[in-house]
Formats: sequence, structure tokens, C-alpha cells
Amino acid sequence: MSRSERTTLSEFLGDTIVYRQLSPLDRRLPRYEDLAPQIGLSPDIRPRKCQPEYARIVACLLREAAKLHRRSDAIERVLLIGDTRGNDVTAFRQLCTETGWFGVAFIGREDVTRPESWEIAEQGDQRILLASRWRLLDELDRFCTARGFAIDERTAVIIDIDKTAIGARGRNDEAVDRARIDAVERTLKQLLGSAPSWDACRTLYDRLNRTALHHLTADNQDAIAVLCLAVEGGLISSEILADDAARRFSSLAQLLRAKRRSSGRLPASATEIYHRFCEGVRGGVMPEFEAFRENEFEATVRRMGLLPENASRERRLVEEITITAEVRDAAHRWREQGALLLGLSDKPDTATRPTQTAGLRPLHRTEVRVVGDV
Repeated sequence: MSRSERTTLSEFLGDTIVYRQLSPLDRRLPRYEDLAPQIGLSPDIRPRKCQPEYARIVACLLREAAKLHRRSDAIERVLLIGDTRGNDVTAFRQLCTETGWFGVAFIGREDVTRPESWEIAEQGDQRILLASRWRLLDELDRFCTARGFAIDERTAVIIDIDKTAIGARGRNDEAVDRARIDAVERTLKQLLGSAPSWDACRTLYDRLNRTALHHLTADNQDAIAVLCLAVEGGLISSEILADDAARRFSSLAQLLRAKRRSSGRLPASATEIYHRFCEGVRGGVMPEFEAFRENEFEATVRRMGLLPENASRERRLVEEITITAEVRDAAHRWREQGALLLGLSDKPDTATRPTQTAGLRPLHRTEVRVVGDV
């Protein structure tokens, strides 16, 4: 059901939130560029969620946050709340391996085609629960207690933000994707002078966002948005990205190298953006598509609190980004039990704060309706 209250991510996560740049919003915690050299990492290259170095940084930040909040940094357990079996599970496993902490991961997805249940995968001191309902978070404490996993002052709780704390996967993630399509449409208009209709942008985005292309895009929204630009700008034929054709390429770098053409219909400014992105990918770095990310931020916050109070639950979950009530409730419960909370997101900072439009608040301080099942 929809709840009447509105709140913010900061209401239950505070500023203990880390985005892609790996520098916490809480300025009392160390910045990535200061922390990285201390643990043998380059201050100029940010590791991504699926890399072991990412786990090393997150572990250090958790220990620093524990000390900041006047508790011992002797964390013994980690609980991760996420929505993907890919990056979230990989990051969880690597964090457990890096630290030796006892770990439980809850991977949620609202799936009404399946019975309300979770599948449990156990490996050493790691437990991964694949849940078919978000409301099963209410049962997680009992599961943990039965396995000697206390959620207390020696436990770090990592809460994924995208499609977990907001836009719950399987329930409300359609609204998150709609915001991204809004951003793609606006970016194409800005860079090309025109753009296909919203529905045509949706078709293109969906085609590039599908799982069959993850070996090329790594489910990275910058890559997807740049490919939208390349297709609309005449640099890449959309037929090349059909399943059979796409399988011929082992990486995005290979695709871009094979299909680099003249500038097609791209204006000079868009050509420069595209070629700079290509150079970065060939150099082993997925660059940020800043124009798209700025538009993504604005499109995202404008879909928070978008609809009137009397809008139906069904419409709200499709069109408006909401906070996941079960995640928020659990976060409050665990904080009261003494656990340390950390919000984690792969969004670049550009997609989380205003840069051009006045009157908008940062993502974590924008008021959002709370929606859940009771």
C-alpha cells in the first residue's frame, strides 16, 4: 500500500552515502584521493563495484565511519541489501573475502509470478538470500538470529540505493527507467538539435539496456546513453546491436573500434563527446557522459513526488520514484540495534546533485513518498 508520509534518503542514511567517486558525502570521512594511496591504490583511478579494489576501499570507509560514530572499528559482520545477482553479489563476496567478515546478503526483487519465498545460497561464512518479495526483509532478523548473525554495533549494513532504497526492483524500477529515458531524450535534443519521440527513445533505450548486451555495456548507463547517441547520430547501425550480431564483439572497446565511422549527423560538440568517450573505453576506463548524467539527475528528482496525493498506487509505482518502505523500516530497526549504516550507489556525483537548475536539492535530500506492502 502507499503510505501518506514523505521523507528523504538522508532521514535514514544521513550523509553516510558513497557514490561512484568513492568519496563519502559526510565530509568528516576521508576522500578517496586521500585514502587510496594509504592502501596501495591510485588516487586517479576509481575502481568499480565488481573489482576487488572496490571492496578494499569500502572496508576502509566502513572502519572510518565506525570510529567516527564513537564505536570500535572492529566490525565482524556485514549485511548487504541489494537488488542484483551480478554486481551486488560480486561486491558482497569480495568484501567478505577482503575483510574476513561473516556476511549475509539480501537480494530483493518483487516477483509475483513466484511464491513468496527466498532461495538461500551458503558458502563458508557467506549467506545469500534471493527474495521474491521486498516484505521478506521483515523476516531477515529472524533468519540472521537463527544462524548466529547478530545485527548490532559490530555489524555494518550496506544498503544499495538504486532500485533498492528507491525504485524497488520489480515494483517501482519502471519509474527509474522512465527518468533515464527522459534524460536520454533531453540529451539527444541538446546534442543533435532534435530527438525521436519519447516512445521511440524508450524503444531504443530498452534495446540497448537489455541483459544480452551487458557483456558490452556492463549495465553502465553512460555506455547505454552514448550508444543511443551513436545510433541516432548515424555512427552505429542499430542492427549491429541485435543479439546475434552483438555476440561477435567481446567488449565495448571492440565494438567501438570496429564501428568507428565518420561523424555521421553529429554536430562538432557531440562528435567531440563521442570520440572522447571512445578513447576512454579503449584506454580501459568507462568515462562519464556528463551531459546525460546532469539530465538524469534532474529527471530523477522531478519524478520524486511527481503525482498528486490521490493518484492510484499502480500509477504511482510506474511513474513516480518512491522510497521502499521495507528498506527504510529495516534501516531504522538496525540502527536502533546499534548497526552502522552505509548507503552505496554506482551513480556518478553528477547524477546526484544540482549543477544547472536552481531550486533542486541533492538526491539524498529530495523528499520522496514512501511505498511498501503491509
